[in-house]
Amino acid sequence: MDINTVIHKFISADRLHRTLIEKQVAKGSLHRTQHRLLLHIYKSEEPLSQKELASFFEVSPAAIAVSVKKLEKGGYIKREALKDDMRFNKITVTDKGKEILFKTKALVDEVDTHMFKDFSEKELLLFYNCLEKMQKNLNDFEQEEVKKDETMV
Repeated sequence: MDINTVIHKFISADRLHRTLIEKQVAKGSLHRTQHRLLLHIYKSEEPLSQKELASFFEVSPAAIAVSVKKLEKGGYIKREALKDDMRFNKITVTDKGKEILFKTKALVDEVDTHMFKDFSEKELLLFYNCLEKMQKNLNDFEQEEVKKDETMV
């Protein structure tokens, strides 16, 4: 099989999944990235800083700041400065945020369930292992590129 055909199929499946998730989450008046951020904050056992959120989602702190502001303005989260460190904002999910998460979770789960419909446990494990291998290969490539760039300077 041609590698470009596989890559195209992988990217197409990812785009379709993203589009369907966006449509489902929009029913709850959120953007997909806002939903993911809200869910991560909700599941976190420790207060998170915007810097930690940016690191987790592999985006810039500025991008997180925009999303956090929108979620706060919508009443889905609240920020409180910690008494012992005023630079650190404790971000928590409000009751409104929890309500929208529960509504949208069922919609997102429906998309995910359909995506893997008729997959056996063995196929899921194989797919997971392939994704792990792809991610490792790409991380290795990235490190090699960094080393090349460093030697050129």
